Amino acid sequence: MMANSLKSDLMSFGMHCSYPFCRRLDFLPFKCDTCEVFYCVNHFRPVQHNCQKQQIRENYLPQCPLCFQYVVKGINGNNDNTQVERHIESGCKTLIQEKRKKNKCSRNGCKLTSLIPIQCNNCYQSYCVGHRHPADHRCVGLKNLQLVGA
Repeated sequence: MMANSLKSDLMSFGMHCSYPFCRRLDFLPFKCDTCEVFYCVNHFRPVQHNCQKQQIRENYLPQCPLCFQYVVKGINGNNDNTQVERHIESGCKTLIQEKRKKNKCSRNGCKLTSLIPIQCNNCYQSYCVGHRHPADHRCVGLKNLQLVGA
């Protein structure tokens, strides 16, 4: 009695390969990234099971997740992710605009931007190299600290 229940419990693990000519019972099936169907180790790649969704996906251009600009398809075997990474690293428009906005000096009248943000420990605002010290940007946080400490 115990052996039959153990055998039936073991059979409940795993899945049969979804490839019609295989149907192999696999205890660690692979999920196709494109169609999200489970296959055995021999058929999980889209090419191995003639994935229809992969063929549809290949007709679309990849799109940058930051600026939503379409990126040229990969050449010489480069996949879409590599092409999108190159687009972002080469200077995605929104990335450049965000960096300029974030690293702008907070001092009134100063229009300088820095590559690296320099934040004041007292007022927590970003400043350029010339205004990084509390005395140089007339820090409000420093005045508040002096009033509390007195």
